[in-house]
Amino acid sequence: MIQSVLKDWPAGCKLYIALDTTALTPFVLIRVSLIYRGRAIPLAWRAIRFPSTKVSFAEYQPVLDQVYALIPEGMVVTVTQIY
Repeated sequence: MIQSVLKDWPAGCKLYIALDTTALTPFVLIRVSLIYRGRAIPLAWRAIRFPSTKVSFAEYQPVLDQVYALIPEGMVVTVTQIY
């Protein structure tokens, strides 16, 4: 469903993407969401066994790759990280 929404996203409008980690001991949830009208719509996520929410880029990359595959070519994307 989100792919069809993004495909019809108005040209010239920016996409705001939030990168977030949440600790659910002993796991960390890595989540990437589309920010739209003050809401976070999850696009991709990954749960890993990790001692801290401070994970390396290597852990984020598969999730970001999933999101990249969803976003139509030519979109302007701003990525923010939520602490």
